[in-house]
Amino acid sequence: MSEGLLSGLQYGGYGLELVLLIVLLHRGYLRPLRSLCIFVGALLAIDAGVRPLIIRFYGETSSAYYNLYWVTDLILVLASFALICAFFRRACLQHRGVWKTIRPALTIVLVLELGISTATFLQGYHKHLLFTRFIYGFSQNLYFTCVVLNTVLYLMLQWFKDRDQLLHLLVCGLGIQYAGPAAAAALSCLTRSKAVGELFGYLSPVCGVLMLGIWVYAVMRQPRTAVRPVPA
Repeated sequence: MSEGLLSGLQYGGYGLELVLLIVLLHRGYLRPLRSLCIFVGALLAIDAGVRPLIIRFYGETSSAYYNLYWVTDLILVLASFALICAFFRRACLQHRGVWKTIRPALTIVLVLELGISTATFLQGYHKHLLFTRFIYGFSQNLYFTCVVLNTVLYLMLQWFKDRDQLLHLLVCGLGIQYAGPAAAAALSCLTRSKAVGELFGYLSPVCGVLMLGIWVYAVMRQPRTAVRPVPA
């Protein structure tokens, strides 16, 4: 039953990713919501295309899939960080002074994360530690940074009293995706419990499906003419 549930969540996520991408493109959101389109396209290509293909040819326990998984995980985390930056920019359309402060701060955060992960990797350098020490460490650090940044963005929207309901729902959906796995990962580190580790296996896809569902709802309910164009 557990495997059936996980498979259902997995294929449900694939379906929602495809539906969301189709809706975005069909309604002409490629330009006003360009960052979201790129993120969803990358998510669909990796989740439903690249990873299953490697599993089919090499197997889920192969080193090829192991290496590919962590490389694609890093790509998705970087894409997620870029998406949050785009959301910050959108939130600051009417507050250009705030954006001038936030933009270099976001760049500094990314550089610091890269520097810290590189320093940690070099302390125990070994060719076999590339994925376990550097990529995994950098991905996890940047992931938790995204959790914090998304929370700051949500609070900023409340402070601005922003009426961009689409942005509110997109940020809330991303927050759900971050919150569940982050909480499960924190509990797993604290308790070292196998049960918590198994919970993470369910919580992550559930939160992913919830995020995609909220995003589909947000995009479909938003009048096309109400979408703010963000200048390039």
